[in-house]
Order: sequence, then structure tokens, then C-alpha cells
Amino acid sequence: LFSDSNLTPLLIDSARVEQLDQPRTFEQHINGVRHGVIEVSYAIFPQQSGPFEIPAQTFSATLAGHDPHSLTPFSSRPGKRIEVKSARIPVLVKAIPSNYPEGAAWLPAKRISLEQSWTYSIDTPITTGTAVTRLVKLTALGLPSSQLPALTPNDSNDYSTYIDQPSFSYQYTEQGLLSSRDERQAFVFHSPGVHNLAATKLAWWNTSTNQLEYAELAEQSLQITTAALN
Repeated sequence: LFSDSNLTPLLIDSARVEQLDQPRTFEQHINGVRHGVIEVSYAIFPQQSGPFEIPAQTFSATLAGHDPHSLTPFSSRPGKRIEVKSARIPVLVKAIPSNYPEGAAWLPAKRISLEQSWTYSIDTPITTGTAVTRLVKLTALGLPSSQLPALTPNDSNDYSTYIDQPSFSYQYTEQGLLSSRDERQAFVFHSPGVHNLAATKLAWWNTSTNQLEYAELAEQSLQITTAALN
């Protein structure tokens, strides 16, 4: 084939479609015959339940020549424009399960995890009026980062909370789209004593086991002391 090959885009009205990285070109032997392969991978995120169809895509290119040992049905005349279509694929999207917590963000994924770290050692006392920052990382396999919810701490009279704009990242893996959301949460405590940050519990639906699970950060205790007077 000449280098003028073209594949029509994958567009689905009731789903979000993301192409996973650039097309990959390689050779593969099928039944003893060498084939050139152009592989394009997509992540498809349905936006509503019920039936929908992954439409056919059309691949077109101009023939540069013909391999007499090839089993492909294309004409052997160089310069001929060829066109092939993929199959249409019907898909049935399940509704959100009835046991999923009401009001919780719908997070269907292969894996979700929550991690935290602190920019200040919380094993040592923290003085009132001093900001201590927690870094929270939410990672999901099988979801775009735009669907990852905010993890806002509970309000409290014991401290003030300041949250920076989150940062997002993603990468394409053999298992699918791996995305993350990173948040910086700063806490300034007003009074001395032992103060607890409530546990964070995030509901999600495991699409591999088809069951409800939770990603959690345990309750965190912080020792706050009075700032020394000069």
C-alpha cells in the first residue's frame, strides 16, 4: 500500500471514545502467510444504559503492488483504490446496580486505589496556625481522569482547609486507560489537642468481579500544640 491510507474516525453518539495512543504497525504471520497490520485501539465509555452499536469503520488505501503469495482479495493492479469496512458490533450497557450507594459518583473500573502522603512529618507535633499539607492520589484503571471525583475533606471548626487545583494524568497500558487525580489539601489548626481527620471512603464498581467495592483512607490523628510565644 501507498502511504495514503485512511481510517474513518470512531464516533458514537451515546458514548465517549478515546483513541489509545498512535496506530501501531507491525507484521504478523497468519496461516503461514505474512500480513502487514495497522492496529488502532480505542477506549469506549458508554454514557447511558441500554443497547447501542459500535459502527463500522472504513479503511481505504491505494495499492502499490501485489504479493502473489497473499491471500487477500484485493486487486493486483497497482494504483487501484481499495476500501474495506469493519463489522458493526452491538453492545448492551447495563444499568447502574441497585445496590450502588445513592448519590455517589458512578465509578465503574477494573481497579481504583487511594493513597496519601504528607509534606510535613505528622509523627511530630504540629503547632497551631501552621499549615500541614496532605497529598491525595486517586488512581483508576478503566476510567478517564475527567470522571474521577473530588475528595473534599469534611468541614470542621477545628481547622481551616485550603485545596489547590487538582492535577490529572493518564497513560495507555495493555490493560486499558490508567488515569489519576492528584490533590493538595492544606490544613491549618486553630486549637491545640489531638484532632482527627475523618476517614475517606469512595465507592466504586469492580467491572472484573461485578461487585461493589470501596477505596479508603483511614482516619488520621494529628497532635496539635500551641505555638511558642516569643
